Amino acid sequence: MLPRPDTRAGRPRKVGIEVEFADLEPESVARCVMSCLGGTARDVGHLEWRVEGTALGEVRIFRDVALRKKGGALMQAGLRLAGDLIPLELVTDPVDPQDFDRIEALFDALRERGATGTREGFMHGYGLHLNPEVPSLDAADVVPVVRAFALMEDWLRQNENLTEARRLLPFIEPWPPGLVDRLSVDEAASWGWDELIDAYLAETRSRNHSLDMLPLFLHVDEEGGGGMGLKDKLPDNVGARPTYHYRLPESRVDEVDWTLAREWNSWVIVERVAANPALISALSAAWQAHRASVFDRRKDWAQAVAHLLAAPLGSGPQSDTGGVRA
Repeated sequence: MLPRPDTRAGRPRKVGIEVEFADLEPESVARCVMSCLGGTARDVGHLEWRVEGTALGEVRIFRDVALRKKGGALMQAGLRLAGDLIPLELVTDPVDPQDFDRIEALFDALRERGATGTREGFMHGYGLHLNPEVPSLDAADVVPVVRAFALMEDWLRQNENLTEARRLLPFIEPWPPGLVDRLSVDEAASWGWDELIDAYLAETRSRNHSLDMLPLFLHVDEEGGGGMGLKDKLPDNVGARPTYHYRLPESRVDEVDWTLAREWNSWVIVERVAANPALISALSAAWQAHRASVFDRRKDWAQAVAHLLAAPLGSGPQSDTGGVRA
């Protein structure tokens, strides 16, 4: 479980799920969703189906490409012929983590119908995106998580054992080292939204990172009346939402031993580290020493993180990182 499973308002924090795969048609997937979760399916056009009224809310199924909403019949036909070069994407409403077993059952059903994931094709850079709701819009609840992720990302990427295609395609690039430098200083622990967003945007404005913070930043700005002017500073495809957009995991929906729980647990570890200030301080100091070394290779840093996570610092139940070893 998350160290903070509820929002400050006392509601369970929900998680939106997005998964990409190939070798099925949207209608077939919609019928599979109805079989597993109930609801009513309808074709809404532009190669998109929606299943409404399921046990978990609305589920959308569509070709994952911006072009699907542009052009006429010829464009639509071309997208159909593109096959697995353009994956299907299944997107859920935010769900309670206690309902993940229903999602696992849906993944099993998709596999039985022939859905294929990342490792079935050389250029299949398919992903599983998790969108955990933030506990609140208080920067003090978010900054520790951002710092923990920045310092742990290389370790997470090593643990994920990404395929070459997933590494090469420009969808989950690691955060720039300069951003990690900014987040590793002691002063960052007390940053508000202005300092965090300014530091982030000074280093990157791309969505194509393992953790995409732009939707949350835009949501914070809009809730505050738009005073930061982020709508005009960010890419047009950024939609505001009060979640972390964790994009690192691969979609291996066709593999029997792959589970949503495994990928979710990786994110849980990030939040457990974020809840341990002593461990973040140790990681920050180690990062600065690493950057000062002659050879500051990512592989070496991932191993240093593994060593620190194997013997977490601090005390109390939140000092446990979950017993994960690299």
